Amino acid sequence: MAIQPGLYEQLITQALKQELDKLDRGLKSITTRVDSEESHGILARYMERYLSCVLARVKGRDKLVKQIAVCNELISSVCNSIEKDQDGHGHIDLEGRRLLQVLDPALANSPRPETPLSVGALLTATSGDPSLVSQLKQEMLHADGVDMLVSFIKWSGIRIIKDELKALTRHGKLRVITTSYLGATDLKAVEFLLSLPNTEVRVSFNTRQTRLHAKAYIFHRKSAFGAAYVGSSNISNPALTDGLEWNVKLCQQESGHRPGTETG
Repeated sequence: MAIQPGLYEQLITQALKQELDKLDRGLKSITTRVDSEESHGILARYMERYLSCVLARVKGRDKLVKQIAVCNELISSVCNSIEKDQDGHGHIDLEGRRLLQVLDPALANSPRPETPLSVGALLTATSGDPSLVSQLKQEMLHADGVDMLVSFIKWSGIRIIKDELKALTRHGKLRVITTSYLGATDLKAVEFLLSLPNTEVRVSFNTRQTRLHAKAYIFHRKSAFGAAYVGSSNISNPALTDGLEWNVKLCQQESGHRPGTETG
């Protein structure tokens, strides 16, 4: 397939280099050397895509066993070349299982988020998506701390998540930043938040210079499987339930290099 003019940010493989050498007259490739400070992330993302394609081609009843064998062979090669696998931290167990939770008996009946904890998602409030409020509730029940940054907070929104907020603040910290912009924030909602333990609330009254319009919900976990929801939803009933809102879920495991997705 011929290379098309346009923008790229692609690692050059040996095959791609050959294609670049055969570019039509008038076309010029602009390349740059991979920065050694970023090379580990760039190379790892390339290997993720490449290995995913290779593993997808494995067929048969013993597909998982073969896939694990390929991964462990690659890990062994890495260990022989760079560093040893101390105590089996890198090699995959042959049973092919994933850890989903280390159960705290207090959370035995708490449902886990329907959206993945390691891969991002887009919530568009359509019939095929879980509601934002359902995900915020489920994330809250399994979080060690929560940060919220919203333009305004309505009691109609707090009312439908108040039980989860109470459960969260019995063991974890809640921090909230909001504003008095347009007079939309309800005093009753702020008073409820201030009544919770382990909670810090800050309200900006500067509506002329700092017209805060951001909306973000950040969930911190000691397990390093934190998440952040960033989009258009303030804390109100319509915005959290059936309003026409779009929100992106970012996962710490996938986006740990982005500010705001680290634990803390």
